[in-house]
Amino acid sequence: SSLKLELAEQVMLNNLAGILDKMRALKALGVGLSIDNFGIGNSPLAYLQQLPLDQIKIAPTFVHDLTTDPNEAFMVQTIIDMTKKLRMDVIAAGVETEAQLASLKEYGCTAFQGYLFNKPMPINQFEALLN
Repeated sequence: SSLKLELAEQVMLNNLAGILDKMRALKALGVGLSIDNFGIGNSPLAYLQQLPLDQIKIAPTFVHDLTTDPNEAFMVQTIIDMTKKLRMDVIAAGVETEAQLASLKEYGCTAFQGYLFNKPMPINQFEALLN
């Protein structure tokens, strides 16, 4: 129940029938499933209802210009609203500024990742950070 796998849109679309059975089997084991970089691929929205997903990750390309481009802000808010209506969690990737974080929170996003919080690091540094 602590494991969550992120799947790229393109991987799912290339072999949806074969992947769907595997996704259902993973869900039955308690594994969480997330679609990575949502919005930059070509997946039809109808697939979101069919896939046993727990979470959608908003692509960093949308988050990057969130505070300066009204169209990007609209897209992010729409993704967050849609995700909530589908009873899934949403996470915003690529959060680098306090302004981006504030806007995402205002839109109802509750999970974030990006350089604002920390850069990737080796496991021993991460463990030291936790302590």
